[in-house]
Amino acid sequence: MAVRAWARTVIAAICMGALVTPGYSRAEGEWAGGLTDPRVVEFRVESGVLGESRPVRVYLPPGYAGSDERYFTVYVLDGEQSFYSTAGVADALYQSGYPKLLVVSIPNVARSRDLTPSAWQDAHDGGGADNFLRFLRDELRAEIGGRFRVSGYRVLVGHSFGGLFATHVITTDPGAFDAYVSISPSVFYDGYKPLDDLVRSFGRDPGQRLGLYVAMGAEPGVEGDGIHRLYSALAQGAPPWLDWRFERFPRETHSSAPIVATLDGLRWVFRDCVMSEQQLAGGLGAVREHYVAISGRFGKRMRPPQRVLANLGFAQIETGELDEAERTFVYFVEVYPGMILGYDALAEVHIRRGETEEAIAMLERVLELEPGYGDAAARLRELRGE
Repeated sequence: MAVRAWARTVIAAICMGALVTPGYSRAEGEWAGGLTDPRVVEFRVESGVLGESRPVRVYLPPGYAGSDERYFTVYVLDGEQSFYSTAGVADALYQSGYPKLLVVSIPNVARSRDLTPSAWQDAHDGGGADNFLRFLRDELRAEIGGRFRVSGYRVLVGHSFGGLFATHVITTDPGAFDAYVSISPSVFYDGYKPLDDLVRSFGRDPGQRLGLYVAMGAEPGVEGDGIHRLYSALAQGAPPWLDWRFERFPRETHSSAPIVATLDGLRWVFRDCVMSEQQLAGGLGAVREHYVAISGRFGKRMRPPQRVLANLGFAQIETGELDEAERTFVYFVEVYPGMILGYDALAEVHIRRGETEEAIAMLERVLELEPGYGDAAARLRELRGE
């Protein structure tokens, strides 16, 4: 059997968590067609800080129910609009080799009140940003930590007023999150005061390295002017503790920019979680060293993604580096003992070496984990001469 065709068959097991999102009806938790998505959890938080009940919607990573893993958390503002697009981005990134993400969305109750640092013009009820931050930091985070398996690494995603809120958090309590995705932030607000406050805050050291991704569409007028001023401030005086990136999407508007910017922003935040082809050329040792090195930054043990190890091992089989391929897939089954891919790949290595008994043992293990895997059963019968 050609390895390339075989590899495509086996690696499909990695992708079983992919989700095509159907339509969502107005009835809470009810999907079009009468189905309920087990990866969507909805509840309310009774907030003493805000003095009100707040709805929350959580999107679980693929395979959450059958795992003991702890996940990075993405908190997304304007949750009534951004929940499913952000969830789709999280799934797409995972299918591209990035880590699984747990998405927490916070729908608005009083948007201008909660997301702005002061009352100004039409936002006459503004000025509640500090209270809303206290809700996120002291109440919602504790609720999420009590209900779900999450790591300590958190990302905040906000658009427009939500992007303004993200810059306000960096200004007042930068360590509340580990990274910020601020899309088309309304830093022109209140005569550019939030921008001025942010720049002044650069002189303080939060004691940790933080990430800030800023993006905008083609936005004329005062909105775009404020974002360009923010870029200039970052380019001229970003402090050493702030790792930042600025991106402009000229084909997008203020309304469409969040779709592409959320994808690009989260890809940038977690860029070190994937390896380039050049890095992979260093083999298994380089892979293991890379993920050990970034574990400290992300605050948890970082396992090489299944896809990274699989691609490395398949390439080693194709080039005849069977000893290296064996080491790669032995490590794969150490890290992912419940996945059939590693055992199936080891069976192929043993078959190519003519090690029939070892290959049979690996295929038997595959069928213990996945009794209906017909390809493994066929190869096992062939090896046994049945």
